[in-house]
Amino acid sequence: MSRLTLRSVAATPVPQQAGFAKDPQYFRTLMALAWPIALQSMITQGVALLDNLIVGRLGDQAISAIFLANQLTNLLIMAGIGFASAFIAIAGQYFGRRDYKAVSILHRIAFFCAATLSLSVSAFAFFRPTACLQLFSDNSQLINTAIPYFKILAFTWPLTIEAAVLNVLLRVQNRAREGFYASLTAFLINAVLNYLLIFPQGGFWTGLGLPGAAYATLVARIVEFSMMLYFSNHRRLKLRFIETLRVRIRWRLLRDYFRYGSAILAGDMFWGVNLAIQGAIVGRLGATAVTAVTVANSLGQMLSVGIYGLRDGAAVLTSQQIGSGRLDQLRPQMRSLQVFILIAGCFFAVILLICMPLVPIFFTELSPEALALTRRFLWISLPAMIACSYQLPILTGVMRAGGAVYFSMINDIAYVLVLSIPLAALAAFTWKLDVGWVYFFLRFDQLFKCIPVFIVLRRYRWVHQLTH
Repeated sequence: MSRLTLRSVAATPVPQQAGFAKDPQYFRTLMALAWPIALQSMITQGVALLDNLIVGRLGDQAISAIFLANQLTNLLIMAGIGFASAFIAIAGQYFGRRDYKAVSILHRIAFFCAATLSLSVSAFAFFRPTACLQLFSDNSQLINTAIPYFKILAFTWPLTIEAAVLNVLLRVQNRAREGFYASLTAFLINAVLNYLLIFPQGGFWTGLGLPGAAYATLVARIVEFSMMLYFSNHRRLKLRFIETLRVRIRWRLLRDYFRYGSAILAGDMFWGVNLAIQGAIVGRLGATAVTAVTVANSLGQMLSVGIYGLRDGAAVLTSQQIGSGRLDQLRPQMRSLQVFILIAGCFFAVILLICMPLVPIFFTELSPEALALTRRFLWISLPAMIACSYQLPILTGVMRAGGAVYFSMINDIAYVLVLSIPLAALAAFTWKLDVGWVYFFLRFDQLFKCIPVFIVLRRYRWVHQLTH
């Protein structure tokens, strides 16, 4: 297992220490980072859920079109998370060593890499929307419905990704509330504009229909990016964004960012590809299945935001701790963290159970068949949510921050390629099983990932010093 971490960076010895963490400061700092990140993630997911709720009044076809158009969005967002996570893993250790110039250089690299990718894909999607959408569905009517929405949505991708990269410059400095404020403002703007632009307003406005939702999202993303630009240049910060644009890039840091960050980016990009492939499989099972998956995934992701908050908070603290060399409390902290995140996962699963009867209330325009499928998918999501609450903060939070980037990448890719996608494709197209089984195979890899994560975490060979 140790060969799957960093091939040329030796593991850093971690002192033996029994028991659980006794210092409450670790969890105070973790929660101070986690709750704004969780709320920000909830708002981000809420934008998608709000689109589904409001556009759902236009019928199943409109919701299916949003699902189709958002497949490439999900892929690019995962790429943005990859650029940001690569920055956190390396820059967090430099920040722990108080080498702020190295942090500035790394952020400049991440920002321009994210800009290059997002602008290129956005331009292609705008000029060739049909080619992009045909990757995920062969339903020509659905594609034609989605194209107007999709072309406007393409303008939001650079704004969304760069806002995420600006956000991690604040998080590495233990500031997470600013991202929450920007996302909350964007959510409120999106909610108001969705209602005003989609539907007719009296006799003076006929409504834009589905494209109105895309215009609302675009305006919200412009505001969010502008706010993050302001927050990341505040004079009270130790590191400001404008200063990162002035530093000269060091070859050694550029090499390290791509050397370690490429594995993180590949893992996140592959997860985005996995979501896109899942969308392509589901997209060929009919509009009812697409609608049910869209609603179930939106609710599941909305309730999983606490997991993402704990993951990102743990990543920041772990990278800073390893960079500073303070490893004497690492083992007790990891034991306490595992118990904490499992309890959190069970709590989120209970909330999902409580929310199930509310689906018909909020999604009043769904067909009875789509509602029935949605309930089945939510039941399947329960054990997957608990498993995800354990492996996600440890694998893509703690271990990545400790330098075990190759193990994290391989563990993600292997289970999806070997188990999840092949079995789901066989169930859908060869075995002709019920759509519930297809959804089960798409989610059950979360359960198996927990086993190697638990084993590798206990060995502590994932701890590496990435700084020079």
